[in-house]
Amino acid sequence: MRPGNVVNQSTITPEPARSAAPPTPNRVPEAGQVVRVRTRTYLVGPVEKQSNGSGTLVRLACLDDDAQGQPLEVVWELELAPEILDREAWQSIGKRGFDNARHFSAFIHTLRWNCVTATDPRIFQAPFRAGIRLDAYLVGEEINTDPNIRPKRFVIYLSDIVDEPGLDKWPELKAIVQSKVKPERLSLGSNPNNVPLKKRWWAYQAHRPELYAALARKQRVLCLSRVGQALAFAFAETGIVFSEAVVVFDLDSDGAFAVLQSRPHEMWARFFASSMKDDMRYTPSDCFETFPFPAGWETNAALETAGREYYDLRAALMVGNNQGLTKTYNRFHDPEETSPDILRLRELHAAMDRAVLEAYGWPDLIPQCQCEFLLDYEDEEDGAEDTGRRRKKPWRYRWPNLVRDEVLAHLLKLNAERAEQERLVGLTAAGRKKPNNPRAKTPSAAPAQGEIIPSPQKDLFAG
Repeated sequence: MRPGNVVNQSTITPEPARSAAPPTPNRVPEAGQVVRVRTRTYLVGPVEKQSNGSGTLVRLACLDDDAQGQPLEVVWELELAPEILDREAWQSIGKRGFDNARHFSAFIHTLRWNCVTATDPRIFQAPFRAGIRLDAYLVGEEINTDPNIRPKRFVIYLSDIVDEPGLDKWPELKAIVQSKVKPERLSLGSNPNNVPLKKRWWAYQAHRPELYAALARKQRVLCLSRVGQALAFAFAETGIVFSEAVVVFDLDSDGAFAVLQSRPHEMWARFFASSMKDDMRYTPSDCFETFPFPAGWETNAALETAGREYYDLRAALMVGNNQGLTKTYNRFHDPEETSPDILRLRELHAAMDRAVLEAYGWPDLIPQCQCEFLLDYEDEEDGAEDTGRRRKKPWRYRWPNLVRDEVLAHLLKLNAERAEQERLVGLTAAGRKKPNNPRAKTPSAAPAQGEIIPSPQKDLFAG
């Protein structure tokens, strides 16, 4: 079911009547029917008559949102007021109308907190009667910790509604946003930036329609947690909302992944990035937009193969071990870690690095680009001048410093060369301009490397 659809009487397919006999308290359900037992809704599985004549054993699977799939076995005749949801019961669902806004607000909070409360669980069916305009919301934490890179949160999305009367189609959602967002928006000052926020108080401050229009043309996109210990890129499905804590790239190829996940790009990013405590903070304007991709990387078959093999193995390890990117790379850099899967991941990372160096045309660097387990150090901030103490940082499986410096020097040189080429092309284009043609554009000489897409604001309704 897609967001925006409303489940009502006309859209529910009622279960065919199985018997012309009127329902009775002792009527036993059949496999495939839906029943209500002990205040919950269940799907009926196998039904067996007890050989000792004590009743009928019915195996059930829960359908409620907060307990989906949980099994239950009951002796039907001994249950207190069990109910078979036949045609009449299904039709009654469509007649209930919209849920109370407070109930729906509670549902949103349970999704956000990834938990449920002791409240009647039946209220958590609310969105299916409210009209679904909830989008999955991916944050940086889930990229780093979830083995499947899956969103665990949802957000209300109304930013495409043009005017306030258009909100009346979703009264419960309107009530929530009106009570929680509108007062904050109306309290903003009257500077030019705040005027549109106060006028369309239900919309995100920066909902980035261009970003999501571009993403809609792809099945997946590369993304990265903006802050983290490991520079770990991953593919995420489109059709979701990305947090400000996620850097999203308009790139979906295995070759793009190979280049960005390689050690040359990691060295470049760590050289130009800022830090947050002990974590690196990836800044696209410094780390990505300045990075010189290899010429012809888009059609390089070796990059595609190396990136796909590395990514597929890493994804399989994460799911098989139930570990996210952070824990996986902690094992990757641990000198005492000798499990076959991590050893193979290290081998494929080295193969991916070789493919990237070949793509740059630097095969002479490959023999010296051999990884070792090395420690990084940094001076203590407090008392460093007096004591000279140095703080040991975690082990890293990386290239030695001299090798890193040489590769970084090659990248800086390539960056400077391309900048000069772009400058010269710009001058040539400017010289060819007609004096009365101020709108002529300057072409770029740099190879196309994919457009970086800015992320939405962290607080989607922030003023």
